[in-house]
Amino acid sequence: MRSQLLLLLLVSVLVSACNQPEPHIPLHTVGTFKVAGNQPYTRTGYELVPGRYYMFHHRAGTVCVQQDKRCAPPRGKDIPGEEAWGLQLKVGGEYVQIRDLLVLTVEEATPLDFYLPEGNELEYREDKLPLYEDNTGSWTIEVTSFQEAPEVDFWQGANITSYMAEGYCGTKPGTIMRRLVALGANAVQFVIVYETDSKYIFPVSYSPRAYCIVQATQEAKELGLKVGWNLHVDPPNDGWRGAIEPPDRDTFFASYREFAVYYAGLAQLHGVDFLIPATEMVSTMRTAEDQNRWLSIFADLHGTFFGLIFYAADRVEYTELNSAFWHSCCDMIGMTPWYTLTEKPVPDAGELEQAWKPIATNIDRFVNAVKMRAVLVEGPGYRALESCATEPANYLADKKPSDLCQVEAYRAFLRTFTKARKKTIAGYFIWEINLDEEDHSNYSPLDSMSESALKQAWKGKRP
Repeated sequence: MRSQLLLLLLVSVLVSACNQPEPHIPLHTVGTFKVAGNQPYTRTGYELVPGRYYMFHHRAGTVCVQQDKRCAPPRGKDIPGEEAWGLQLKVGGEYVQIRDLLVLTVEEATPLDFYLPEGNELEYREDKLPLYEDNTGSWTIEVTSFQEAPEVDFWQGANITSYMAEGYCGTKPGTIMRRLVALGANAVQFVIVYETDSKYIFPVSYSPRAYCIVQATQEAKELGLKVGWNLHVDPPNDGWRGAIEPPDRDTFFASYREFAVYYAGLAQLHGVDFLIPATEMVSTMRTAEDQNRWLSIFADLHGTFFGLIFYAADRVEYTELNSAFWHSCCDMIGMTPWYTLTEKPVPDAGELEQAWKPIATNIDRFVNAVKMRAVLVEGPGYRALESCATEPANYLADKKPSDLCQVEAYRAFLRTFTKARKKTIAGYFIWEINLDEEDHSNYSPLDSMSESALKQAWKGKRP
């Protein structure tokens, strides 16, 4: 890029959930701009000046095809010529794609002009549609000016789960969340589990009631926590969702779209901060055709939910999905880092830290290449058993109890993924605190030595 574009950070800038003063206070909101989709560009009359940082918040937007009233959000797969079809800025002679919470600064005074790529086609599912022939649409973009570069936030929290229909109702979720806040957590995820017969997506007896998940979300927001909803779709009989192979892809993806869009709408209505609409759907992500099916679903979700969205990829899968996919689907790279670190029944934290180093380096290398931050959607987590760091995802393993294995594994993880890594890692969510277990045993770090390790890390001390 030319020298006028001094800095372009495609990062998600998250306002801290802690009840502490923000280190970087916005000077003012420059304005909220509505840009019409049937114009080649719109000149706003405002000028970006050197020495300031500007954050662009995408409030809403659609491109609508008037012939049949179909609409799509202003983002998506790159079109021929490598120009994205969404709203753009022209900075230093270069076109910059507007992403939610984009932050930039300029070297020379630059008019704030929003552009739409002219004379190209956008891809909408199976069709290619001319952008300026009988199409309309609008974008609402809020622009805020900062004296200094806004700090990116760092999530530190836990997945809260329940496998009872009304498990998120009552007083127990609030009790657990208040304990997490006291430990220093600033975010939580609620896991919503449905099942599939490899054809349709449907609720089962343990899927949460909508009013319960909303109640827990409202209580979390009152406690100052950032809130995410993590959607899981599992096969029956304890199978792994990553092995689902739908014989009828069209029916399966149509059912998944309906399921995910429903929760996206509910999440938007109740102030959820981020949404993980799919986790470890490995077998349905392998082909270009399937990836395009997923991108079509993600496009619908971005048109319904205006918080952050990310797909939670398996530890091997995340590198197999290329930059174009990640930028089209998501605001961050989600991953589930269930790595085998050692074969020892009771390892020490120092050994496990060494095992984490090459893994963390590879994560950094990948996210820097893609130019998106990553979030560790599922912790990972460690059971209070021997060999807890050998097969951490094996929740059926029958081993001797060992609080020591769990706390050493957590210490190594917490020392590796600290706030110092926040330029590449947006945070993590420990797996899991299960509301159905009276003693919070199994994976939960509560009521054990691991609780102290979390408090030390989350309060800024070495665990």
